[in-house]
Amino acid sequence: MTFADVAAEPSPDGEPPEHPYRLRMIAADVTNHRMLVLPDDLFRYRLPGRPEPIDPASFPVADAVRMSLSIPYFFEPVVLEDASSGKPATIVDGGTLSNFPVWLFDTSRRDPVRPTFGLRLVGGRAVGSGLRMFVRMLGWPAQLASDIAQTQSGAWDERFTTRSTRVRTCPVDAGDVGTTDFDLLAAGRTALLEGGRQAAKDFLGGLDLTEYRNTFGRPLDLAPAGAGGTGG
Repeated sequence: MTFADVAAEPSPDGEPPEHPYRLRMIAADVTNHRMLVLPDDLFRYRLPGRPEPIDPASFPVADAVRMSLSIPYFFEPVVLEDASSGKPATIVDGGTLSNFPVWLFDTSRRDPVRPTFGLRLVGGRAVGSGLRMFVRMLGWPAQLASDIAQTQSGAWDERFTTRSTRVRTCPVDAGDVGTTDFDLLAAGRTALLEGGRQAAKDFLGGLDLTEYRNTFGRPLDLAPAGAGGTGG
């Protein structure tokens, strides 16, 4: 599957979509200090050994997911070439910059007709015990770099969520589970699942769509279908 398979369709009035693709994700170019939105920003790069810039439409979705999930110190990063300079660019997990990019699908053109909700794990640990042990073995410089990255991501998301997306964010208690606890036992998985179900019930039970705002401060268009809704 490539991103051409998830291309966005024009709005009912024929206006081209603000976002070309229905699926988008975050990654980070740590070489050039960029936050990347994939596949939108892929044209900035080329595959190693290839002369032409990457065509986002023909780029495999799985490869973009691989870049977006390349947790530093845990998975090998993806290396592309900068299309302008030709120099290697190291791409890692977008969570190093933003763990909660609910703003990805917002539009500034019109009031949204469908709400976008986010599920956010709160509490827990940023990384699992195995990764924390590995970072400690590398010494205090690696530990400091890890702490700075986690603080940067968490502080940004907390400020952004508080100001613009709190009303559409469902918090789920992660307990003592770390992001990289891939070998979580059955009891822990069950606790997360049940916690998520209860969190969703509580969130939806107290939801007031008249308070909904997207990142651009636009309220939800609650006009009945066929009564002047803006679409999109």
